[in-house]
Amino acid sequence: MKHPELNNKHKKDGFAVPEGYFDTLKAEVLQKTHPKQTRIIALNRSFMRYAAVLLIGLLVAGGWFYLSNADNSSDLYDNMVESEIYMYDYAMLDEYTSSGVESDLTNSEDNYLINSEYGSEILMYEDN
Repeated sequence: MKHPELNNKHKKDGFAVPEGYFDTLKAEVLQKTHPKQTRIIALNRSFMRYAAVLLIGLLVAGGWFYLSNADNSSDLYDNMVESEIYMYDYAMLDEYTSSGVESDLTNSEDNYLINSEYGSEILMYEDN
């Protein structure tokens, strides 16, 4: 069952492209399609002004808030340290006075310490 026509058909090219088809194809496609124009959205100048004023206001308010809290925190810390020192001094003084311990120093030793350079520095410090 050999058909000589079938053997010859697959050897021939069944499709043919007209001459110059691909040379004119690009121009025809561009002619038939219309490019989309980009849509331009304009912002109002007043909107931009309000946005700029709002941004500057937020920056000023944030800076003021930050700086005012920084000053208060250092004042609070200073007050806390001062109160702790006062409480420690008061506790030590209370412990010393409640123990009933008399000084082991004699009057001559007390006078020597008071008249020495260290004693005078202590007295000067206590006077201020």
